[in-house]
Amino acid sequence: MERLSLEPGHQYGWRENHRQRGSPIHRIEIIQKVRPGKWKVRFLEDPHPGLVDYVRSGNIVTTWAEHEAFLADEARLMKVIEATNAIWDGTQDDPRIQAVNAVLESTGEVGDWCFKDMGPTAGQAELSLNGTRRVIAKTDLDPDPFALDPLAYTDRHGVFHLSLSGAIKLAQGFAAAESGLVALHVNAAQKKWTEEARKDDITLELFRKWRVGWALALEWAKTASEERSRATPLDQIRERVETNLNLLWTRLAEIDNYRAEEIRTLRTLVEQAAVDLRSLGAVEKAEFLLKAITPKEEKGRPKAGRLSTSGGEPRPTTPDH
Repeated sequence: MERLSLEPGHQYGWRENHRQRGSPIHRIEIIQKVRPGKWKVRFLEDPHPGLVDYVRSGNIVTTWAEHEAFLADEARLMKVIEATNAIWDGTQDDPRIQAVNAVLESTGEVGDWCFKDMGPTAGQAELSLNGTRRVIAKTDLDPDPFALDPLAYTDRHGVFHLSLSGAIKLAQGFAAAESGLVALHVNAAQKKWTEEARKDDITLELFRKWRVGWALALEWAKTASEERSRATPLDQIRERVETNLNLLWTRLAEIDNYRAEEIRTLRTLVEQAAVDLRSLGAVEKAEFLLKAITPKEEKGRPKAGRLSTSGGEPRPTTPDH
Protein backbone atom coordinates (compact mmCIF):
# COMPACT_ATOMS: atom_id res chain seq x y z
CA MET A 1 0.00 0.00 0.00
CA GLU A 2 1.28 3.47 -0.89
CA ARG A 3 2.23 5.98 1.75
CA LEU A 4 0.48 9.30 1.16
CA SER A 5 1.30 12.71 2.54
CA LEU A 6 -2.13 13.88 3.71
CA GLU A 7 -2.82 17.59 4.00
CA PRO A 8 -5.97 19.58 4.84
CA GLY A 9 -7.55 21.29 1.85
CA HIS A 10 -6.35 18.63 -0.62
CA GLN A 11 -8.50 16.07 -2.41
CA TYR A 12 -8.00 12.32 -2.20
CA GLY A 13 -9.62 9.03 -3.12
CA TRP A 14 -11.30 7.10 -0.28
CA ARG A 15 -12.20 3.41 -0.38
CA GLU A 16 -14.49 1.75 2.11
CA ASN A 17 -12.39 -1.44 2.14
CA HIS A 18 -8.83 -0.56 1.22
CA ARG A 19 -7.92 -4.24 0.81
CA GLN A 20 -10.53 -4.83 -1.87
CA ARG A 21 -8.81 -4.05 -5.17
CA GLY A 22 -11.11 -2.81 -7.91
CA SER A 23 -13.77 -1.50 -5.53
CA PRO A 24 -15.09 2.07 -6.01
CA ILE A 25 -13.06 5.09 -4.93
CA HIS A 26 -14.89 8.16 -3.63
CA ARG A 27 -13.69 11.75 -3.90
CA ILE A 28 -13.09 13.50 -0.58
CA GLU A 29 -11.48 16.68 0.72
CA ILE A 30 -9.58 16.65 3.99
CA ILE A 31 -10.80 19.26 6.46
CA GLN A 32 -8.48 18.60 9.37
CA LYS A 33 -6.54 15.99 11.27
CA VAL A 34 -8.38 14.77 14.33
CA ARG A 35 -5.70 12.51 15.77
CA PRO A 36 -3.01 10.19 14.39
CA GLY A 37 -4.61 7.96 11.79
CA LYS A 38 -7.96 9.80 11.86
CA TRP A 39 -9.17 12.65 9.59
CA LYS A 40 -12.22 14.84 9.29
CA VAL A 41 -13.25 14.90 5.62
CA ARG A 42 -15.99 16.13 3.27
CA PHE A 43 -17.36 13.84 0.55
CA LEU A 44 -17.59 15.74 -2.74
CA GLU A 45 -19.52 13.37 -4.98
CA ASP A 46 -22.24 10.75 -4.92
CA PRO A 47 -23.37 8.83 -3.01
CA HIS A 48 -22.82 11.32 -0.15
CA PRO A 49 -22.12 14.79 -1.62
CA GLY A 50 -21.41 17.32 1.13
CA LEU A 51 -21.33 14.71 3.90
CA VAL A 52 -18.78 15.45 6.62
CA ASP A 53 -17.41 12.35 8.31
CA TYR A 54 -14.38 10.89 10.03
CA VAL A 55 -12.21 8.35 8.20
CA ARG A 56 -9.04 6.36 8.82
CA SER A 57 -5.80 7.11 7.02
CA GLY A 58 -5.63 3.54 5.70
CA ASN A 59 -8.81 4.02 3.68
CA ILE A 60 -7.40 7.02 1.82
CA VAL A 61 -5.69 5.16 -0.99
CA THR A 62 -4.58 7.79 -3.52
CA THR A 63 -4.56 11.46 -4.39
CA TRP A 64 -7.57 12.38 -6.49
CA ALA A 65 -5.33 13.75 -9.26
CA GLU A 66 -3.83 10.25 -9.68
CA HIS A 67 -6.91 8.13 -9.04
CA GLU A 68 -7.35 7.09 -12.69
CA ALA A 69 -3.70 6.01 -13.01
CA PHE A 70 -4.04 4.29 -9.63
CA LEU A 71 -7.01 2.26 -10.83
CA ALA A 72 -5.25 1.38 -14.12
CA ASP A 73 -2.18 0.10 -12.25
CA GLU A 74 -4.39 -1.80 -9.85
CA ALA A 75 -6.24 -3.54 -12.72
CA ARG A 76 -2.96 -4.64 -14.31
CA LEU A 77 -1.63 -5.82 -10.95
CA MET A 78 -4.74 -7.95 -10.44
CA LYS A 79 -4.16 -9.65 -13.82
CA VAL A 80 -0.52 -10.40 -12.95
CA ILE A 81 -1.45 -11.87 -9.57
CA GLU A 82 -4.27 -13.87 -11.15
CA ALA A 83 -1.81 -15.39 -13.65
CA THR A 84 0.55 -16.31 -10.80
CA ASN A 85 -2.25 -17.86 -8.76
CA ALA A 86 -3.00 -20.17 -11.68
CA ILE A 87 0.36 -21.91 -11.10
CA TRP A 88 0.93 -21.15 -7.40
CA ASP A 89 -1.28 -22.08 -4.47
CA GLY A 90 -0.08 -19.21 -2.31
CA THR A 91 2.21 -21.35 -0.17
CA GLN A 92 5.03 -19.34 1.36
CA ASP A 93 8.58 -20.52 0.73
CA ASP A 94 7.64 -22.17 -2.57
CA PRO A 95 10.95 -23.57 -3.97
CA ARG A 96 10.40 -21.84 -7.32
CA ILE A 97 10.02 -18.46 -5.65
CA GLN A 98 13.05 -19.08 -3.46
CA ALA A 99 15.05 -20.04 -6.56
CA VAL A 100 13.87 -16.98 -8.51
CA ASN A 101 14.84 -14.65 -5.68
CA ALA A 102 18.22 -16.32 -5.15
CA VAL A 103 19.13 -16.06 -8.84
CA LEU A 104 17.90 -12.49 -9.28
CA GLU A 105 19.69 -11.37 -6.11
CA SER A 106 22.92 -12.72 -7.62
CA THR A 107 22.56 -10.27 -10.53
CA GLY A 108 23.24 -7.30 -8.25
CA GLU A 109 20.33 -5.46 -9.92
CA VAL A 110 17.54 -6.19 -7.43
CA GLY A 111 17.09 -6.12 -3.70
CA ASP A 112 16.21 -8.98 -1.41
CA TRP A 113 13.10 -10.98 -2.18
CA CYS A 114 11.92 -9.13 -5.30
CA PHE A 115 9.22 -11.75 -5.88
CA LYS A 116 6.61 -11.35 -3.16
CA ASP A 117 5.07 -14.47 -1.58
CA MET A 118 3.35 -12.70 1.30
CA GLY A 119 1.56 -9.45 2.01
CA PRO A 120 -0.94 -7.44 -0.08
CA THR A 121 1.19 -7.62 -3.24
CA ALA A 122 2.05 -11.32 -3.04
CA GLY A 123 2.14 -13.11 -6.38
CA GLN A 124 4.30 -10.76 -8.45
CA ALA A 125 7.87 -9.54 -8.85
CA GLU A 126 8.82 -5.88 -8.57
CA LEU A 127 11.98 -4.83 -10.40
CA SER A 128 13.66 -1.85 -11.97
CA LEU A 129 12.96 -1.73 -15.71
CA ASN A 130 16.50 -0.58 -16.54
CA GLY A 131 17.93 -3.15 -14.15
CA THR A 132 15.90 -5.85 -15.88
CA ARG A 133 17.29 -4.71 -19.24
CA ARG A 134 20.84 -5.03 -17.89
CA VAL A 135 20.11 -8.55 -16.59
CA ILE A 136 18.62 -9.59 -19.94
CA ALA A 137 21.64 -8.18 -21.79
CA LYS A 138 23.76 -10.91 -20.17
CA THR A 139 21.45 -13.68 -21.41
CA ASP A 140 20.16 -15.15 -24.67
CA LEU A 141 16.65 -13.88 -23.94
CA ASP A 142 14.73 -11.42 -26.11
CA PRO A 143 16.17 -7.97 -25.26
CA ASP A 144 12.68 -6.54 -24.73
CA PRO A 145 11.75 -6.98 -21.02
CA PHE A 146 8.06 -7.06 -21.91
CA ALA A 147 8.68 -10.24 -23.96
CA LEU A 148 9.20 -12.08 -20.64
CA ASP A 149 5.52 -11.98 -19.80
CA PRO A 150 2.45 -10.88 -21.81
CA LEU A 151 1.11 -9.31 -18.60
CA ALA A 152 4.31 -7.44 -17.68
CA TYR A 153 3.87 -3.72 -17.12
CA THR A 154 5.53 -0.63 -15.69
CA ASP A 155 3.44 1.27 -13.17
CA ARG A 156 3.17 5.05 -12.82
CA HIS A 157 6.15 5.05 -10.45
CA GLY A 158 8.40 3.25 -12.96
CA VAL A 159 8.35 -0.13 -11.19
CA PHE A 160 8.41 -3.16 -13.52
CA HIS A 161 6.03 -6.00 -12.61
CA LEU A 162 6.17 -9.69 -13.63
CA SER A 163 4.06 -12.74 -12.88
CA LEU A 164 5.70 -15.89 -11.53
CA SER A 165 6.10 -17.41 -15.00
CA GLY A 166 7.84 -14.28 -16.28
CA ALA A 167 10.12 -14.13 -13.23
CA ILE A 168 11.07 -17.81 -13.66
CA LYS A 169 11.91 -17.19 -17.32
CA LEU A 170 14.17 -14.28 -16.39
CA ALA A 171 15.87 -16.23 -13.57
CA GLN A 172 16.45 -19.33 -15.70
CA GLY A 173 17.87 -17.21 -18.52
CA PHE A 174 20.35 -15.55 -16.18
CA ALA A 175 21.28 -18.85 -14.50
CA ALA A 176 22.00 -20.30 -17.95
CA ALA A 177 24.26 -17.39 -18.91
CA GLU A 178 25.98 -16.84 -15.54
CA SER A 179 25.96 -20.29 -13.92
CA GLY A 180 29.22 -19.69 -12.06
CA LEU A 181 28.02 -16.42 -10.52
CA VAL A 182 24.71 -17.97 -9.48
CA ALA A 183 26.45 -20.95 -7.89
CA LEU A 184 28.84 -18.64 -6.01
CA HIS A 185 25.96 -16.55 -4.63
CA VAL A 186 23.82 -19.54 -3.63
CA ASN A 187 26.70 -21.40 -1.99
CA ALA A 188 27.61 -18.29 0.01
CA ALA A 189 24.00 -17.93 1.18
CA GLN A 190 23.83 -21.59 2.18
CA LYS A 191 27.05 -21.29 4.16
CA LYS A 192 25.82 -18.19 5.97
CA TRP A 193 22.44 -19.65 6.92
CA THR A 194 23.90 -23.03 7.86
CA GLU A 195 25.75 -21.24 10.65
CA GLU A 196 22.67 -19.18 11.59
CA ALA A 197 20.46 -22.29 11.67
CA ARG A 198 22.53 -23.73 14.53
CA LYS A 199 21.50 -20.86 16.80
CA ASP A 200 17.72 -21.39 17.07
CA ASP A 201 14.94 -23.69 15.93
CA ILE A 202 13.01 -21.00 13.99
CA THR A 203 15.96 -20.24 11.74
CA LEU A 204 16.60 -23.95 11.35
CA GLU A 205 13.04 -24.48 10.10
CA LEU A 206 13.39 -21.62 7.61
CA PHE A 207 16.74 -22.97 6.45
CA ARG A 208 15.19 -26.36 5.68
CA LYS A 209 12.63 -24.66 3.43
CA TRP A 210 15.07 -22.30 1.77
CA ARG A 211 17.63 -24.93 0.84
CA VAL A 212 15.09 -26.64 -1.43
CA GLY A 213 14.85 -23.42 -3.43
CA TRP A 214 18.62 -23.00 -3.45
CA ALA A 215 18.96 -26.53 -4.80
CA LEU A 216 16.56 -25.65 -7.61
CA ALA A 217 18.55 -22.51 -8.46
CA LEU A 218 21.74 -24.59 -8.62
CA GLU A 219 19.91 -27.12 -10.81
CA TRP A 220 19.00 -24.36 -13.29
CA ALA A 221 22.63 -23.27 -13.43
CA LYS A 222 23.94 -26.86 -13.60
CA THR A 223 21.57 -27.83 -16.43
CA ALA A 224 22.72 -24.89 -18.52
CA SER A 225 26.37 -25.71 -17.84
CA GLU A 226 25.87 -29.36 -18.83
CA GLU A 227 24.13 -28.37 -22.06
CA ARG A 228 27.08 -26.19 -23.01
CA SER A 229 29.52 -29.02 -22.21
CA ARG A 230 27.67 -31.42 -24.52
CA ALA A 231 29.09 -29.61 -27.54
CA THR A 232 31.73 -31.85 -29.19
CA PRO A 233 35.37 -30.70 -29.29
CA LEU A 234 35.05 -30.46 -33.08
CA ASP A 235 32.09 -28.09 -32.73
CA GLN A 236 34.04 -25.99 -30.27
CA ILE A 237 37.08 -25.87 -32.57
CA ARG A 238 34.91 -24.95 -35.56
CA GLU A 239 33.27 -22.16 -33.58
CA ARG A 240 36.65 -20.75 -32.49
CA VAL A 241 38.03 -20.96 -36.05
CA GLU A 242 35.00 -19.16 -37.48
CA THR A 243 35.24 -16.48 -34.82
CA ASN A 244 38.97 -15.95 -35.45
CA LEU A 245 38.48 -15.88 -39.23
CA ASN A 246 35.81 -13.24 -38.88
CA LEU A 247 38.14 -11.19 -36.74
CA LEU A 248 40.96 -11.65 -39.28
CA TRP A 249 38.85 -10.54 -42.26
CA THR A 250 37.59 -7.57 -40.30
CA ARG A 251 41.16 -6.54 -39.48
CA LEU A 252 42.33 -7.00 -43.08
CA ALA A 253 39.47 -4.85 -44.32
CA GLU A 254 40.46 -2.16 -41.83
CA ILE A 255 44.08 -2.32 -43.05
CA ASP A 256 42.98 -2.07 -46.71
CA ASN A 257 40.81 0.93 -45.95
CA TYR A 258 43.65 2.61 -44.06
CA ARG A 259 46.13 1.91 -46.89
CA ALA A 260 43.75 3.26 -49.54
CA GLU A 261 43.24 6.42 -47.53
CA GLU A 262 46.99 6.91 -47.12
CA ILE A 263 47.52 6.46 -50.88
CA ARG A 264 44.83 9.02 -51.67
CA THR A 265 46.43 11.48 -49.26
CA LEU A 266 49.91 10.94 -50.76
CA ARG A 267 48.58 11.28 -54.33
CA THR A 268 46.91 14.57 -53.44
CA LEU A 269 50.18 15.90 -51.99
CA VAL A 270 52.19 14.86 -55.08
CA GLU A 271 49.65 16.40 -57.45
CA GLN A 272 49.79 19.64 -55.49
CA ALA A 273 53.60 19.54 -55.66
CA ALA A 274 53.41 19.07 -59.46
CA VAL A 275 51.16 22.11 -59.77
CA ASP A 276 53.65 24.13 -57.72
CA LEU A 277 56.55 22.95 -59.93
CA ARG A 278 54.69 23.93 -63.09
CA SER A 279 54.05 27.37 -61.69
CA LEU A 280 57.82 27.69 -61.18
CA GLY A 281 58.56 26.52 -64.74
CA ALA A 282 59.83 23.05 -63.78
CA VAL A 283 57.45 21.25 -66.15
CA GLU A 284 59.62 18.14 -66.68
CA LYS A 285 59.93 17.57 -62.95
CA ALA A 286 56.20 18.04 -62.57
CA GLU A 287 55.51 15.42 -65.26
CA PHE A 288 58.02 13.07 -63.68
CA LEU A 289 56.15 13.28 -60.37
CA LEU A 290 52.80 12.73 -62.03
CA LYS A 291 54.19 9.79 -64.01
CA ALA A 292 55.45 8.21 -60.81
CA ILE A 293 51.99 8.15 -59.25
CA THR A 294 50.10 7.18 -62.43
CA PRO A 295 48.65 3.63 -62.12
CA LYS A 296 50.16 1.11 -64.57
CA GLU A 297 46.88 0.65 -66.46
CA GLU A 298 46.84 4.38 -67.25
CA LYS A 299 50.48 4.56 -68.48
CA GLY A 300 49.74 2.53 -71.62
CA ARG A 301 46.98 4.82 -72.83
CA PRO A 302 47.81 7.12 -75.84
CA LYS A 303 48.22 10.76 -74.89
CA ALA A 304 46.93 13.69 -76.89
CA GLY A 305 50.32 15.37 -76.62
CA ARG A 306 53.00 16.40 -74.23
CA LEU A 307 54.20 19.67 -72.87
CA SER A 308 57.00 21.40 -74.88
CA THR A 309 59.78 23.06 -72.95
CA SER A 310 61.45 24.88 -75.90
CA GLY A 311 60.87 28.41 -74.73
CA GLY A 312 57.80 30.53 -74.91
CA GLU A 313 54.43 29.27 -73.77
CA PRO A 314 54.14 25.54 -73.32
CA ARG A 315 52.32 24.02 -76.30
CA PRO A 316 51.14 20.57 -77.31
CA THR A 317 53.40 18.71 -79.74
CA THR A 318 53.00 15.49 -81.68
CA PRO A 319 55.22 12.48 -81.22
CA ASP A 320 58.38 12.23 -83.41
CA HIS A 321 58.32 9.86 -86.37
